[in-house]
Amino acid sequence: MTPGELSPAEYDRFRSFIQKTAGISLSPGRRRTFERKIARRMKEIGVSTFGAYYRLVTDEDGADERARMLELVAIGQTSFFRGDRQFSFVAENLIPEILEKKPVKKRLRFWSAGCSLGQEPYSIAMLVAEKTRAVAAVDAKILATDINEESLRTASRGEYPKAVEEQVPSLYLSRYFKPIKGPSGGYRVRPRLRKLVVFRRLNLLQAPYPMAGPLDGVWLRNVMIYFSQEDKRRILREMHRLLAPGGFLCLGGSESLLGLDDRFSLIRHAVYRKVDA
Repeated sequence: MTPGELSPAEYDRFRSFIQKTAGISLSPGRRRTFERKIARRMKEIGVSTFGAYYRLVTDEDGADERARMLELVAIGQTSFFRGDRQFSFVAENLIPEILEKKPVKKRLRFWSAGCSLGQEPYSIAMLVAEKTRAVAAVDAKILATDINEESLRTASRGEYPKAVEEQVPSLYLSRYFKPIKGPSGGYRVRPRLRKLVVFRRLNLLQAPYPMAGPLDGVWLRNVMIYFSQEDKRRILREMHRLLAPGGFLCLGGSESLLGLDDRFSLIRHAVYRKVDA
């Protein structure tokens, strides 16, 4: 059963809710695109009307589906080195600090939670690869998780359009990407970078998470805005459990831990450090 046409009034209700909840602004001209994406999702879960789907995602108990809807909307909203000042701070300050504290055999573990199409974990991998080029005996891995299996498949392929030329520094582009032959062009992540990243499906609402840790750093950017206050606290408890002493947590630029968890200290805008008990 098809849900019919999404009316302008219904679309405006979704737009307003998405803007308020996730800070994502949808233009009036994207109504048909939004309609197609949501209609496919509604068919998957057996919801017959846009009104019923709106009630589902706005309900207090609809956090899981709300996250799925917002992720569908957000696909294409990410890029390599998004929030470049945060990446620069991690690369120039935190990764060297972590390496200095490690023993001779240096084990680095990072997590991109909500990795979408893979740009974030591959960006992290490039930073790690660059900062460890002159360091012997490094065992580095980036865990990249998402709830959307389609996004994970795309991320795992590591193929991106020519727009990456505007997002990735030219040195990194030549070092870590290979041009794709053919009329559409684009770039493919080289195997030596790809092997640093492990992609897995994970629902952040299903704690405890199936990882042992300890993690040196976690990117949880523009993810918690999808969840209720109590869900955010549960997620942060897991992050605190998994992070190594002094490990860092990166949030999105508009996010804060104020009133959520006092076991992290703010060290830079949207970057926190685990406070040891």
